Amino acid sequence: CLVQNGRVEGQQPADLLTPVQGDTAGAPMFWNLDYAKAISAMHKMPIDTLDDYLAVLAVHMQDSVKRGAMGFKLGATPMVAPDRNAARTEYLEVLKGARAGIQLHSVVWDFVCATAGRLGKTVAVHTGVWGDYRTNDPKLIMDAVMRHPQTRFDIYHLGFPSTRDVIFIVKNNPNAWANLCWSWIVSPTITREAVNELLDLVPVNKVTAFGADYSFNVECVYGHLQMAREGLAEAFTDRIARGWLGLDDARHILKMWLFDNPASLYGLSL
Repeated sequence: CLVQNGRVEGQQPADLLTPVQGDTAGAPMFWNLDYAKAISAMHKMPIDTLDDYLAVLAVHMQDSVKRGAMGFKLGATPMVAPDRNAARTEYLEVLKGARAGIQLHSVVWDFVCATAGRLGKTVAVHTGVWGDYRTNDPKLIMDAVMRHPQTRFDIYHLGFPSTRDVIFIVKNNPNAWANLCWSWIVSPTITREAVNELLDLVPVNKVTAFGADYSFNVECVYGHLQMAREGLAEAFTDRIARGWLGLDDARHILKMWLFDNPASLYGLSL
């Protein structure tokens, strides 16, 4: 289980729970002033300027990897081309109590992606689904995906409702993967159709077919997995019946989608 609760330590049992550090629901960690102050105190480094903060953030990300983090999580967000000078000005205003602006968001988002790539870790990205889903549109991350070809991006929730956008992002960018976590329980019908489109368009080593995405109630994970298995079986049965796919090939692809691909993407020893 890839645990994403905003911390690295305290995941028990450690042999089952692997941390992905970063944003939690509604809390943009990496450009949150309280977070900046916390890691500044932890590493005894100043955060008087944006450059100071990025320096301590790099140290903290490297330290997180040493402590077991296998990736970093961000949320898709409206962004502009990163301008470090403009972000420096915004950062000084944040220190005075202002809200972070789009340049600061963009620069820090970009920095996390670049640093994760240098550390050889995957960036998980929440996209779509809830609230004003336009602010989580998967197309918002296209520039960053193309700007950081050495960084692996795991695009969560298939970008609901913009599933085809994610499929084409993954098809066209070697460093992007599609993750169906949460998707089956949002809409098994849309997800089942997306599976056929993924098989049409995307290399089979670039898909993760299930993730429960629950905070509590582990029993719900099992129920969601049953929904995923049924949906996958229906989608693959259709292709087998049409003569487009053999049963052995279907089994091979499903093993990749449900085990091999996520294990490889996050460098898990299983």
